Amino acid sequence: EIVTLLGFDGIPAILDPTFVSAERAEDWMDPDESVLGLSINGDSRAYSIRMLSRHEIVNDVVGGLPLAVTW
Repeated sequence: EIVTLLGFDGIPAILDPTFVSAERAEDWMDPDESVLGLSINGDSRAYSIRMLSRHEIVNDVVGGLPLAVTW
């Protein structure tokens, strides 16, 4: 028997992410919080694992390349 807990698109992707400076991130992130880091063509991002655990997918453009960050 298959039991469905979440319907289709039950966990929403982040489609248009916004970012803050490292200094501002310190206001809401724990000092030892894990992030997924990415740098392409000199353009860098840090995605909070805590946030990715709630959304699982972030659609973003980094270094001019469209990509899907998944967790």
